[in-house]
Amino acid sequence: MFFLGIPTDYPNLKRVILGARCNFGMSYVRRALDLNGFDYVGVVQAKQEYQNI
Repeated sequence: MFFLGIPTDYPNLKRVILGARCNFGMSYVRRALDLNGFDYVGVVQAKQEYQNI
């Protein structure tokens, strides 16, 4: 795998939300953020819920 550079012109970036079917793991995204100086940004994974109606 490789890391793409994250533009530093996102001063208001607070959280990255990964989709329920995202192919990237939270640790991959966390590492990419940390390597680019975004260690204060939170990372969360969305969950898909199934409901029977």
